[in-house]
Amino acid sequence: MSIIFGINMSMTNLSRLNDIGTGTCPTPGHGAYTTVYVSGATTVFTNNLPQMIVGTIGKQSCGHSSTALSGSPTVFAENKPVHRINDIGVGGAGDTYVSVSASSDTEAGG
Repeated sequence: MSIIFGINMSMTNLSRLNDIGTGTCPTPGHGAYTTVYVSGATTVFTNNLPQMIVGTIGKQSCGHSSTALSGSPTVFAENKPVHRINDIGVGGAGDTYVSVSASSDTEAGG
């Protein structure tokens, strides 16, 4: 098992390219959506997939795009916080999503 240690020993699994988040779009007729992460770090990989970092992009099933907003306060990739399970992002209609899938064997503190 690969583990990235941060200062805080509370560990959370790392989100990667093609992992997902869920939220509810406020646009009439859209409702609940899944966002699939379609970009990630260009030089840092988790399980051979680009690591999600704050600022990377997802594609929502309702048609909007999303952006990762929160991440580990102690673990960084390309000088940006790594995005993990339970971190949040903003959807294209101003809503928020929660990251719900991630690597099963790589964690970061925070």
